[in-house]
Amino acid sequence: MTKALKLSLFLGLTTLALGKVEYTENDKLRLESVETFYNNILNNGKSKTNPTPLFADGINILTKEPVEWIYPNGDKVKISNFANQQNFLRTLVSLSEVTGDSKYRDTAIDTTKYFLTNFTDKNGLYYWGGHRFVNLDTLKLEGPQDKNQVH
Repeated sequence: MTKALKLSLFLGLTTLALGKVEYTENDKLRLESVETFYNNILNNGKSKTNPTPLFADGINILTKEPVEWIYPNGDKVKISNFANQQNFLRTLVSLSEVTGDSKYRDTAIDTTKYFLTNFTDKNGLYYWGGHRFVNLDTLKLEGPQDKNQVH
């Protein structure tokens, strides 16, 4: 399976031929709120220590920093779990379709390519799942201590 095919499967890139859509003022306000939400993620959802195309699984709304996983021993890790981010990536693609701004789709593609290039095991499986995530700052694979990174 080629990387392009894998990428399209991950993002679910399908294009529907739709006619011209007319938006109401309420539609425009809703779209603006979605764009604001996603632009905040694009601006604040990455490591400031080791910037890559990867995104955090969440952002602390008070500090605007990526959320951290706290291990029982107190160690903190900024989480990027690609498995958790599939709806986020699909919505980025959809935003490009709706707004005509390719930056959202380009971001989804760049993020996916980076993950597939850097976090695939020699057997071809991806490092993702409920018990495996990437440390945004170190780019090392991590997971809950009691699960032994089983995925």
